[in-house]
Amino acid sequence: MDIDNQTATKRLADILTSFQHELMKNLLPVLDEKSLTLPQFFLLGLLRDAQKPLSMTEIANLMQHSTAATTGIVDRMESQKLLKRSLTTEDRRMVFVTVSSKGIELLSFIQSKRANYVENLMSGLKAEERSAWVAIYEKILAFRKQEAPAFENLRAGV
Repeated sequence: MDIDNQTATKRLADILTSFQHELMKNLLPVLDEKSLTLPQFFLLGLLRDAQKPLSMTEIANLMQHSTAATTGIVDRMESQKLLKRSLTTEDRRMVFVTVSSKGIELLSFIQSKRANYVENLMSGLKAEERSAWVAIYEKILAFRKQEAPAFENLRAGV
């Protein structure tokens, strides 16, 4: 059954919202168990995915937080040994942040819990349906990465 783009878009938005709620309901108790807030979890993933040290300004921009709020988050996470700060030799005012091995271990634990949950979600699907689901999401992610500057401009109202 083919549906028009507007109907498909609305239905998919509704489905994604429902999935997001379900994933959050599953994620929040895991974060709570590990004394981690959602912004802290987001920051750990951000730093891991960056694969390079990020400045406090870069982190604040990516998280869409003020630098002061970001500093508070980083302070707490550094005291938990989840992050490492470093200074540059060129400009000692410039602080860079990386995820620590303890932070990576914590992310791996949380991701394994999430993977178990997603596996349960997919258990009702046939193998070819699971493959199609993954292929579609990979295609959407690839498109999103390719079109990222355009999406950022839309969000900024440019």
